[in-house]
Amino acid sequence: MAGYIFTLDNINSLNEIILNQVYSTNLNIPQSNRWLTHHEGTFTDYLSMTEGDNVYFFIKRKIYGVGKLININGECKHLNFPGADIPITEDFLDLKDKMILNKSTFYLGNRFICT
Repeated sequence: MAGYIFTLDNINSLNEIILNQVYSTNLNIPQSNRWLTHHEGTFTDYLSMTEGDNVYFFIKRKIYGVGKLININGECKHLNFPGADIPITEDFLDLKDKMILNKSTFYLGNRFICT
């Protein structure tokens, strides 16, 4: 069983994760329209996740919670929207109805989610 540490910026982020029951790393889209090494590392982490793996939520040098990944529709990791793994900026209004996390344009940076 693997474990993943997610660093959050504040307690409100943790509350939102608990409310939505999903976590996603927000990624800036590179101007080169190709993923960089740190993006690829993040994607590799998501792709290696399996049901039952632990997730730890880390805020200001403290672990605030522990979760366990569960499968939904056969997987515990999903693309937030079709083509989310392609490094292109899409228009929010065109994607909103296809997105899992879709409250605002901020969520365009949430390419992968885990449950």
